Amino acid sequence: MNLANFNHPYLKKGLKAVLSIGLIIYLIYSIGITELISHIQTTNPVLFAGGVIAGIIAIGISAWKWHYLLLSNNHKISFWIVLECYYIGAFSNLFLPSIAGGDVIKGKALATKTGITTESYSSIFIERFTGLFSLLFLSLLGFVFEITARGSLDLAVGTASLFLVGMLFIFFTTPGYQLSTGILRIFPNFIRLKSKPVLNSILKYRTQPRVLLGAFTVSFMFQSLNILQHYLIANAIGIDIQLAFLLVFVPVYQMILLIPISINGHGLREGIFVVLLTPVGVLESEALIFGVLAGAASLLSAAVGAIYFIKPDS
Repeated sequence: MNLANFNHPYLKKGLKAVLSIGLIIYLIYSIGITELISHIQTTNPVLFAGGVIAGIIAIGISAWKWHYLLLSNNHKISFWIVLECYYIGAFSNLFLPSIAGGDVIKGKALATKTGITTESYSSIFIERFTGLFSLLFLSLLGFVFEITARGSLDLAVGTASLFLVGMLFIFFTTPGYQLSTGILRIFPNFIRLKSKPVLNSILKYRTQPRVLLGAFTVSFMFQSLNILQHYLIANAIGIDIQLAFLLVFVPVYQMILLIPISINGHGLREGIFVVLLTPVGVLESEALIFGVLAGAASLLSAAVGAIYFIKPDS
């Protein structure tokens, strides 16, 4: 077989889908299907529904932040168009690698509907970056107050902190810009031509501190709802877990899910829950159900995007 065939995009997606399914089957087999069904049957539907609603509100807030960033660059776009594109990306993400694959789709959707290309993607980068930064800040805050997180999650929190500090350096300092443009030179010309305008558009936000502060503020609202969603789901299945611990745990696992090795993080998410929660006293079966329901809540929150896919103009 030609080795080049392994680079085919459908083959890659197929392998990631197989990995996702395989990980879930392995976890179910190793923990026991009977015990898992027992936990599902005792799940509080009201608290789980509250988690789904929190996710839907969070998506609306994040779309509003994206709209705010676009308006700051004098793009007079209807919020409802931005919300539609955001949901298209969120729904597409259910079938793409990592939990950020839909970012490209929503950028393309906005560019198609409005003709805005470069700043569609640069605003998405800032929207995503401010979200990750606020998530990390909440993680560090929880890390200070939650003793049980130390030792089990300190390496992950430290790695995530270094990653975001590096991103701040690259995109918001002059030496960082010189480094990033130097790195671009090693790529083919067509990549440089497409990347340079987006990079320059991102750097414009350095001169808009009030816009960035506003985006960070909205991000804290979004991430607070994200943490609340997981808190409600944990309580729905009877897991006694501290909110401060979730402030550390949720950012760590969601940053790991950015690695594009499974479809929408399925399988990987559940494995992370088992590995990171069992050392702090959560049963393996409870941790697995927690991961499954967290993924299900995200799926249901994003499912509204299916409505836009069946519209004639989408």
